[in-house]
Amino acid sequence: MRDLFFLVLFSLATLPGVRSPLGAAPPSDRVIGVAEATVAPSLMFHGSAVRGIAELAPGHARTRVTSEAPQVFATPHMDLASIFIVRWDDSWAGAGRFSDAGPFAFYCKDERRFTDADKGGSVYAVPSVGFVSHLERGLGANEWSTTTPAPVLAHFDYASALDAMLALGVQVYFVGDAEFARIKASPDRGRAVLASLTSENQRRRRNVRPLADAPAPDAGRAR
Repeated sequence: MRDLFFLVLFSLATLPGVRSPLGAAPPSDRVIGVAEATVAPSLMFHGSAVRGIAELAPGHARTRVTSEAPQVFATPHMDLASIFIVRWDDSWAGAGRFSDAGPFAFYCKDERRFTDADKGGSVYAVPSVGFVSHLERGLGANEWSTTTPAPVLAHFDYASALDAMLALGVQVYFVGDAEFARIKASPDRGRAVLASLTSENQRRRRNVRPLADAPAPDAGRAR
């Protein structure tokens, strides 16, 4: 377990909002442009409203195709994982990013619904063994899954999902119905609409980052 602990610290060294005593960047073998990617970064992250989980178990709570077996979903990005502490769907919220180097963005048309659902939670770090990315599904190379249980190596607790997102550099937008519809219909996946709005990061002066201009090949709307 001591080796796993240091692996977690090593892999968190360059993540936004998280400081590590080790200064090295995590190893990352990212595979893009094939139907399935099997070479994963050392760690995956999973956001949940449930605290104190020792092992992530595959479940039916979310499937991308009807034939899909129960899955554990995770991502190489801790900031992206924080977006899923609160359960939401495409009918009232969305997420993605616009370049590989840019921040993830989360937008929501029902701030009250989000606030009522936000009771905080945890981001869990798990080993990447057994995780596969289906590049044409979900968030592409940013989304990985496994059909086997994933033991938790470390957890990071947050009093609220909003605080987690802001701390980790996610750009958060609460928008109106008309703006939400424009984002969903826009050819640039909402970049121009979001760039014209004031984010919660700007309002609270926390980790403000500009949205990148060029769309990333694997960016998409979360489901």
